[in-house]
Amino acid sequence: MKRRSFLGLSALSFAAPTLLLPRIARAATPAFGAARHLLILYAEGGLRSHSTFNAVGSLAHNPFGTQPAAPGTEWTLGAACGSADIHTAQGIIPAFAKITQHVAVIPCVDHTPGGIAVVDHQEGRLRMGTGAPEGQIGLLSLIGRHLPALSGGWPTDRAPPVEIGRSSFGLGSGDYQRVRPLAVSDARSPLLASGAIASSAGLSARQVLDATFSQGVSGAYRARVDAFSSAKDQGSKFASLLSDPLLALGAAPEAAAGGFQNRDLLEIFGQEPSGRTDPRWGVETAMALRFLQLGSPAVVITKGNFDFHDRERQLYGPVTADLVRQLAGLRFVLGKLDHPAGGRYWDHTVVAVLSEFSRNNGDPRTGFNSGDGSDHVLSQPEALRNQAIALMGGPITARGRLLGATDAAMKPLGPVYSSRSLLATFLDLLGIDPAPFWSDPPIRELFP
Repeated sequence: MKRRSFLGLSALSFAAPTLLLPRIARAATPAFGAARHLLILYAEGGLRSHSTFNAVGSLAHNPFGTQPAAPGTEWTLGAACGSADIHTAQGIIPAFAKITQHVAVIPCVDHTPGGIAVVDHQEGRLRMGTGAPEGQIGLLSLIGRHLPALSGGWPTDRAPPVEIGRSSFGLGSGDYQRVRPLAVSDARSPLLASGAIASSAGLSARQVLDATFSQGVSGAYRARVDAFSSAKDQGSKFASLLSDPLLALGAAPEAAAGGFQNRDLLEIFGQEPSGRTDPRWGVETAMALRFLQLGSPAVVITKGNFDFHDRERQLYGPVTADLVRQLAGLRFVLGKLDHPAGGRYWDHTVVAVLSEFSRNNGDPRTGFNSGDGSDHVLSQPEALRNQAIALMGGPITARGRLLGATDAAMKPLGPVYSSRSLLATFLDLLGIDPAPFWSDPPIRELFP
């Protein structure tokens, strides 16, 4: 799968809206408006999620085994998550296996319940980020436009919605141009290292324009030109905020807020360099946390590549242990940070782990394909299509619960939720009525 390249800083743009009649906001779940922040860890490529968060499958579907979870946990924890505590200057942070009672798992989230399974990456990405196979308006752009707190416009002294790594969550054009999320690709260097963000964004826009004119105007190029053109203006608009030392993680290790220096966050979440088949999350998670502290209502981190068609036997364990380290670290840090609205950030934040689908095609004798990996194919698609979604945070009251069940072949034994219902749940949590965008209702079972 070809990985997308990205600007160090693109910025806010949007997508053509659907003509809809006005709706009155309604509390679709008891948690309507209960969250002030949303953080999504998007494992691009097809995370083998049921081996991690719903590890009840046979050897064909979970060759990594299981391990004990914390008391009060209904779902089965995969052994690939590891069980080592995190030793830091802030103290010993309990391993993910010891805090699973704070995590709710939905074992069956399917893009097309009752229909044909989605096996194409691009379609899966679009469905997960926009709710439609050809979607043009991403979740972050919807939040940027419809969040009640932003109805009067975007203040420049606090962070807007942010995507770290390009994703379909940030899609948008037309009427949504001015509310597309601030987009960052390189969390490992200061965002305004040279003070020339406007000129660099302008240069990138010019390069795309050159390509457009040389190859002929097309809809695809026009969308890219719109995005890059907005980068210059938005980069300048948020230049003061982006110059904050809190966002210069490695360059300003002593910058502190809420009792944590930048170096503390990097130690907690880890700062190993990322690579194609060994992606690490630590620096991006630390930056996402800082954006939340600077006022962002929603951040999506996209990390790839989790498309392990080969060498999954060797690589899945390390990358999964790193992924759940982020959840353990977030539980620790969010639980200690005071929130301006009262309480702690944990009380106001929802964290979710998503991908475009899960995986299948493992040999019943080994759990892997002929390349020691797994695939996404239509034959026996249950393990592929029933993605196990993990959620945590104070507003999620079904913590520790398993919302549904599967058998050892990953066939549903309980409810199957659509990815649109999951997106609707995120909007509902932030106080946005999802009904004008998706007919699928939010997942009420997360809030017993």
